Amino acid sequence: MTFNDFSIFITSIFPNSEGVLDIWHEWAKELQDMDNPDKETDPYEFKSSETFLGEIAYAIDTVRKEHGEEIAKQIIMLAGIPACPFPWEIKGAAEHLANGGDINDIPKMEAEGTLEDIKDYLTWSKVNVYNEKPSENQEKGFSYEIQGI
Repeated sequence: MTFNDFSIFITSIFPNSEGVLDIWHEWAKELQDMDNPDKETDPYEFKSSETFLGEIAYAIDTVRKEHGEEIAKQIIMLAGIPACPFPWEIKGAAEHLANGGDINDIPKMEAEGTLEDIKDYLTWSKVNVYNEKPSENQEKGFSYEIQGI
């Protein structure tokens, strides 16, 4: 997912999120660097920042569907703390918030590893983000289905 598409998606949920969009973009670049420490040039050897933006958007869209717009907005605003979660931590962070947890608890929970849900992440990241058969949204440039786009 391009940064422009990510921005359109995020502002469709939270119109006043301009202050955190660049932080999410930088986080996606950091994730790419973590996934590609040897600076491979073959794009099939690592996940790009665009792939990570797509995974983050997919996770936020799932939060919106399961917990509503308010929790999705809080997830988006984690970048402002700053506490951008890994894509596989977004579900756990959303559940914490949906159960009345404080957004300021998230950084500590990230450090403790209590938000991680690798099994679920591996399932949807391969099925939904990397599916090979293009959907209507993929033909428009999105790498997966997003509600309302």
